[in-house]
Amino acid sequence: MSQHTKPSEVQASEFSLMQGGTFYKLNVWLKLCGPNLEFAERKMIALIAITWVPLFILSSLHDPIPDLKVPFLYNIEVHIRFLIALPTFIFAEVVANNRIRTLIKQFTLRNIVVPEDVPLLNKAIKKATRLSNLVIVDIILVILVFSLGNWTWGENFSIDRVNTWYAIVKGDHKFFTSAGDWYAFVSLPIFQFILLRWLFHLAVFGYLLYQISKINLQLTPIHPDRAGGIGFLRTYLDLIVPFVFALSTLAAGGIAGKILFEGAKLYDLRITILVYVLTTVIITIIPLLLFARKLHNSKRRNFREYGILSTRYVQDFHDKWITGKTKHDEKLLGSPDIQSLADLDGSYSIIREMRLVPFTVRELTSLIIIAIIPFLPLLLTVMSIEKIAEWVFSTLF
Repeated sequence: MSQHTKPSEVQASEFSLMQGGTFYKLNVWLKLCGPNLEFAERKMIALIAITWVPLFILSSLHDPIPDLKVPFLYNIEVHIRFLIALPTFIFAEVVANNRIRTLIKQFTLRNIVVPEDVPLLNKAIKKATRLSNLVIVDIILVILVFSLGNWTWGENFSIDRVNTWYAIVKGDHKFFTSAGDWYAFVSLPIFQFILLRWLFHLAVFGYLLYQISKINLQLTPIHPDRAGGIGFLRTYLDLIVPFVFALSTLAAGGIAGKILFEGAKLYDLRITILVYVLTTVIITIIPLLLFARKLHNSKRRNFREYGILSTRYVQDFHDKWITGKTKHDEKLLGSPDIQSLADLDGSYSIIREMRLVPFTVRELTSLIIIAIIPFLPLLLTVMSIEKIAEWVFSTLF
């Protein structure tokens, strides 16, 4: 360690959201990525080769399926899952891993965590790092994808009423084809494992922010970001956009299959879509909500303190300029007292507008829109492109 390097900077630079666990070590060992998650395209190509390519080959080689309603190439959900969502999850890992490390550094660079509390920050980072490296977590995730994961897919996403490239329906039973076996026991578990691992790392990040929120943060009530100085956390929403988009795209693909091949109506699925969108957004913003109590307490305390200061100042201003206590040789015009009063009003207004979360309504709205976009093509099942364009134009203008 350089003698000019602060311990806090070392700890923050060593923190990684994604560089931990057996899966990460396996990827590095197989040369599917570098130690810092570089060469992510290797992992994308390898995962597509394992999950999607065998399905294409096996479904092509299989004997003709009687009354086949869903050929492999027509199954939109599968292509979205493995050719769009899966690579996007990998890309999102790289983005999040690099930028979240920078995000954590801001607590010391901006002196929000003061030097005497740096050991507490380092302790929180070590706990989060240790948690992300637990081997037992990967074991639990593997168990989940081969139990709960398969059941969830079978109950909510699989097409059950007609013959497909992966299963033949006979009465109340489904019989997997060879492609279906690979789909159910190789491709889907790999995808679900990566998805669950993503959610686990979000939970680790939330845990880290929770530990940081318990530190005596030096929030600045009159900071222009209207979030006490931790408004930089809003950049987390930007870096998590690929994950949100991939998650919504996955859900939209599953619903598209229900509509196109099972005769489901988009209107009947509106609540399901709403639940998907809200769940995705809530999962994403939960880590930032952990500072709500800290920001609320800071706002309440400083609003009271600045209120007392404002009262005392305006009373002195009133006594000096209104009740005749002004010095005879002092002029009101150009007096710095007027500018000070204006500055005080501005500071008081900032405290009054201080938010309880480190992001704005506009940023939250943008995230919701990102989560909704993948569902918009589903409108084509009930409306023509012309009608959709007319509706969008009338709504915006």
